[in-house]
Amino acid sequence: LVTREGGELNARFPGSNFTPLERIAVTANGNLQRIFSSYYDAPVHVHVDSCVRRHAPDVNTEDGNSSFNNTCTQSHYETHAVWDRVVRISVHGTTICRATSIIHVHSSPCIRLIEEGRVGLGQLFRYLNKLPTFSLIEAGRAEPSKLQTEFEGGIWRTYELQCEEMLCIIHEEFRRDAWNISPSDDFK
Repeated sequence: LVTREGGELNARFPGSNFTPLERIAVTANGNLQRIFSSYYDAPVHVHVDSCVRRHAPDVNTEDGNSSFNNTCTQSHYETHAVWDRVVRISVHGTTICRATSIIHVHSSPCIRLIEEGRVGLGQLFRYLNKLPTFSLIEAGRAEPSKLQTEFEGGIWRTYELQCEEMLCIIHEEFRRDAWNISPSDDFK
């Protein structure tokens, strides 16, 4: 995503009034953890709150014979998978971002890696040696709410990362002070 003089992002998403650092976060293409780590010169941690694989549908024929269709479904299930995933990104012990994702995978080795829980999304793209295409779908600033969450007044974005083997649809919410976190005494 290349912007033009005059602020293409703020024009595309009116009312957001993104700061320069927020524009960096909004346009990050799968490297947000590295950007925050560089900015803070500190480790940034990704905490997986949930990563749940969706189950294959149960397919039956009209005559009740499901062996052929179940074989096809099982084969498809081994090479195609979908996960619902929620992670928190933190620095200095403070959550700065919450990401909710839908991950579509079309590769048996990638399915195994995700199921083993050893790799994050960015690491998976690196494992594949692929630079995913990045499409910013929507972005904005969270409106004040009665719930008063930690993300109130912060920015949010929805985007896609895609390569031949996988598609990730990701919605992220950021703290308003994501670029102003100080280390607590526990993290100095």
